[in-house]
Amino acid sequence: MAQQDKIEDLMVEAVLTATTCGEGCWFAREKVCRCSCGGKNHGCLLKDGAEKPVRTSKIDGVRCELVAVGCYRDMHKQANELLKGQKHSTPWGLFHWTATEKGSPVRLKSATKQQKESWKEVKNSGAQYPYLLWKSTQ
Repeated sequence: MAQQDKIEDLMVEAVLTATTCGEGCWFAREKVCRCSCGGKNHGCLLKDGAEKPVRTSKIDGVRCELVAVGCYRDMHKQANELLKGQKHSTPWGLFHWTATEKGSPVRLKSATKQQKESWKEVKNSGAQYPYLLWKSTQ
């Protein structure tokens, strides 16, 4: 089956879930979209020259977009730049956010084994111990 035929055969049907959008959706591995994009990205990478959507994740219940992948030192520096001047209120006063703190608008996480094995952006980062920099969309 030609690539164009496969694209045209995709169903627009979608089941909206809390599952974040990823390569399974982008390459339409199932006929029905079952992720948070609601069908918007379903099969998008089957088209020649298509741009890959921004990778998303839910961290501590907050939807985030992937900003960068790299070594800890570089990602930590970039996270601090993104968080510059941002504070949050606690019972003890105002404090600057850190990138590892629950609720922070910028999160720094080490790549999981699965991410290291299957995400191209992690494989291509060149980092021996890759870290992912995420930014809240909320």
